[in-house]
Amino acid sequence: YGILIGLLALPFFLIAGSASLLIAPVLMSASIAKFSDQTFKFTINSSSLELLWLPVPANVRKSIKPQITGTVKSIAEGIAGLITFLLVKIIALQYLSIISLASIAVWVFTAIRVKTGYVTQLQSAIAKRQIDFEELNVDVQDAAMVQTIEKTLSSEDEIQQLFALEIIEGLPLSSWKKSINRLFAEGSADVRKRILSMAWDEELILSNEDIIAAMKKDDAISAEAIMVVGRRKLATVLPDLEPLLTHEQEETRAAAAASILLIDKGATDQAKSILIEMLEGADESTQAIALNRLVDNNNILTQDKLISFLYNDGYLISNVALSIAEKRQNPELIPAIISNLSLPKTSLQARQSLKKFSTDLILESFQNLFSDPDLKRKLRLGIIRTLREYPNDDSINLLLTQLNREDQDVYNEVVDSLLAIARIHPIDEEKKEEIAQEIRAMAHKVYALNEAIHLTPEDENKFFLQDHLNNEIQNTLPTLLKLGVLHVPDTPIETYIHTVKSGDPAKLPFLLEFFENIFSKEEREIINPLIEPISLTERSEVGHSNFKDLPSSLDQELTDSAYSPNKWESVIALDYLLKSEKLDVMKKLDWENVPGSKANQELFARRIQKNGTNLDFIPSERFKLEAVELSMYSTLEKIIILKSVDLFKSIPAENLSRVAQITEEVQYDANEPIFAEGDYGDSLFIVVNGNVKIHKGEQELAMLGKGTCLGEMALLDDEPRSADATVTEDSVLFKIEQEGFYEVMGSQSDIMEGIIKLLTGRLRVANDKLMAK
Repeated sequence: YGILIGLLALPFFLIAGSASLLIAPVLMSASIAKFSDQTFKFTINSSSLELLWLPVPANVRKSIKPQITGTVKSIAEGIAGLITFLLVKIIALQYLSIISLASIAVWVFTAIRVKTGYVTQLQSAIAKRQIDFEELNVDVQDAAMVQTIEKTLSSEDEIQQLFALEIIEGLPLSSWKKSINRLFAEGSADVRKRILSMAWDEELILSNEDIIAAMKKDDAISAEAIMVVGRRKLATVLPDLEPLLTHEQEETRAAAAASILLIDKGATDQAKSILIEMLEGADESTQAIALNRLVDNNNILTQDKLISFLYNDGYLISNVALSIAEKRQNPELIPAIISNLSLPKTSLQARQSLKKFSTDLILESFQNLFSDPDLKRKLRLGIIRTLREYPNDDSINLLLTQLNREDQDVYNEVVDSLLAIARIHPIDEEKKEEIAQEIRAMAHKVYALNEAIHLTPEDENKFFLQDHLNNEIQNTLPTLLKLGVLHVPDTPIETYIHTVKSGDPAKLPFLLEFFENIFSKEEREIINPLIEPISLTERSEVGHSNFKDLPSSLDQELTDSAYSPNKWESVIALDYLLKSEKLDVMKKLDWENVPGSKANQELFARRIQKNGTNLDFIPSERFKLEAVELSMYSTLEKIIILKSVDLFKSIPAENLSRVAQITEEVQYDANEPIFAEGDYGDSLFIVVNGNVKIHKGEQELAMLGKGTCLGEMALLDDEPRSADATVTEDSVLFKIEQEGFYEVMGSQSDIMEGIIKLLTGRLRVANDKLMAK
């Protein structure tokens, strides 16, 4: 029924009941009214009222709907009952029907107005893509809905057209046949492809002649039309299909071959040979094209072959294989699908494919993988993130088993996933004690880090050590706060964390007041001092009053860090020991437990060769000291210089070590050009010493000295150099190539975030200057 009919059904029958009671005040009349109320109130009327909420934005609906359907409705029913009770005292029962009829007339008038507003709001919601598809139930007999979708299909906006097609997918399409035919003839390539995918088997919507015409156009959707010819088994088109087996475009060739195999007539051997050759070729894009056309062909693309493609190293092939696995829905494919959760470029498609299988089956597979001691860290992280999409008690239990305090990044992901689930599915009270223990454990870690900073002398040797400890605090404290709100997950904790990081003194009192209502007294005693602007000494006193096993010896902390499997933590601890000349501590180290990393090798070799320090107590064979070739600057020295540049100063030194490894030292003689205006920008430069003149011809634009960066914009936006750059004296510059820089950015989100912050900061400054004018 249309929305208006649904809204008017109950009042119509109530009018009949009230009128009959007024005309003939007998039991039968009252029964008709009561029957109408009970029959239509909880069926047609209730469904129509639910439908009215569809175009309302989700955030508004979430906050207002419970109040209207709960509080407001109950109050209104109570007032109506009270009024009826009072009226009965002064008016004969049958004449109450007159008041009922008047009220129903207002009801009908309101329903008509609501219907008009509903249509307007629905059109707006569709235009803005605010419809929740999980709640959408399109009725093709609802004139308002059909008209709204028709209007959206007739829009000139391609995005709106695609959105409308998405809404009606899976429905009988006859109501919109003319619009669909027009869009298939005149629409964009994406719109036409979408129509083909949803109406390929509906000959009354898209005739065979339409499909054949699209196939012969030789444009962006010809290959898809060729596939539809095969699915419809249009053998009469074979004379047109077979010549396409030698088409110059691989996409057309593969589609023609797959279509002939679907028709199962004509040059099937040649078609099969073409697809097998493409599938077994060395070119990744060619393999992906062939794969894409073999979704339903189990003879060429067997189960074993599909599994091997799912494990393929190339993300292009893996994503196509995942889309095929999503359609085949064979449980044997689950382990291979899950393996793709470890890679950012395949994880999204992998999660989508897993959604086609039962939740119990997926969670069982996750549990088995978590129990595997050889599970790779990246895959573990991928599974932890994916568990957010399965909000139930089993997922919560699985996540709690993954709270690894030795790996803070994994720990952070687990807490993020727990918070995401808790916002949909509350965490049981019985888990509260376990979470309280984790809160205390994370608080202990932060106090231990603060204590290590407190123990570190204020000297020039502290740079890397203090940067590392502060970064660990910044990495742990937000997770501590998130743990504290798991029992009230709708708390906007991300906003409060941002306030903590910004250190805004004006907002801090409000934040601490908020914590009064969230954390227990014991939790506040250990959390608040970590947020309040107090000295290290005061924080140390708070830490020692709550925890009895905080660090008490810097030498012991450095020894433990030197043994750390974290290569960065190890090298900066050893670097501090060397710079502070704590050779007595180094001599006591068990060198078999010190990582033999390249960073440690370089550190010791440079110390021996450059400083002449006697390090005979270090096993030469383990660290291959004599085989290390030294550059002008060590990796650690490069990091210090990189940290002095605006582009990198907010990025933790540990992450900058990756940038340092791709940083090349370049020496220039006086008056030697670095690049010229119009050159392709494929690298950025940092002035280590010397001076660089930025100029256009003879006109000097700027003089850049030590610690300045040039060429970063060309590196990021691929545009030609906007000016000349020439050194004015003998100089040393760091050079970072675009290719290596992009690889590092892709694997280090902190670096990408730092650069985004820098660029947005520049944009804000430029905007402020513009507004000032």
